[in-house]
Amino acid sequence: MVHECTHAFFDIKNLGQHLKSSDEAAAYLAEAILLEAGSRPPLGTERVRQVSHPIAKKVIKGQYWISDADFKALSAAWARSEGADPKTMFNSNGLNTLPRTARPLIELFK
Repeated sequence: MVHECTHAFFDIKNLGQHLKSSDEAAAYLAEAILLEAGSRPPLGTERVRQVSHPIAKKVIKGQYWISDADFKALSAAWARSEGADPKTMFNSNGLNTLPRTARPLIELFK
């Protein structure tokens, strides 16, 4: 749930064009931070989940940034696990691409 909420947050913030690998890296890291804070293991064996947990431990210890090397490792792990192109762009545009039927409920959160 935290993973998907991270994507929704980026959409609400209307970030515009950015790398999908960055979006996914942040979502998997958010998931890992919550799990590590509760002393819980990764939700699966995918490489991206395994890579995100040691980074989450650093964040929990007070390092509120991630190194370029950790970011690259996390982004690459996501791309490999999804078979995705790490250069794929994603558009966060303030939830303006949702179908009209989804909008009324979401308007409550703006």
